[in-house]
Amino acid sequence: MRDARISLCEQLACAQHKVAYLRSRIVGLWAALREAPVVHVTSWAFMAGKPGIIYLAVPYTHEDPVVRRTRFIAVTRKAAWLVSQGCVVFSPITLGHCLSLHSEEPLPTDAAFWASHNRAMMECCTHLYIYKLPGWEESVGVELERRWAKELGLTIVELEE
Repeated sequence: MRDARISLCEQLACAQHKVAYLRSRIVGLWAALREAPVVHVTSWAFMAGKPGIIYLAVPYTHEDPVVRRTRFIAVTRKAAWLVSQGCVVFSPITLGHCLSLHSEEPLPTDAAFWASHNRAMMECCTHLYIYKLPGWEESVGVELERRWAKELGLTIVELEE
């Protein structure tokens, strides 16, 4: 029986040694990661002539849910086409509309509710594409996005319907 206890003690000591070794390796790796240089993308040349990241703006807010759905479908198709052409696209309406459809609580559809989210995403973009669906000139959201794009120095492109 004594041999079994020694064996268990030895096994425990061995396991504790392994844990201590792994802990030291993790601490060492963590320190190395903290010291690793941060890579900043300063060139979008890898896109081979394509814009960096496109923020695709479109009018959306409307009292009629059929109009909102029609706008959602149109902008999602345009985003899909841009992606098929090799572009990197963020479509806030595509994302927001889908989130609203699958949310347990209804999400607001107005520009004010989505402003902080959309601004944060736009800060990652290089271009603002405005898809000129009916109502784009009166859209509070599109106007706000255009103002942000100017502040951020994004290239602004207007796309015909």
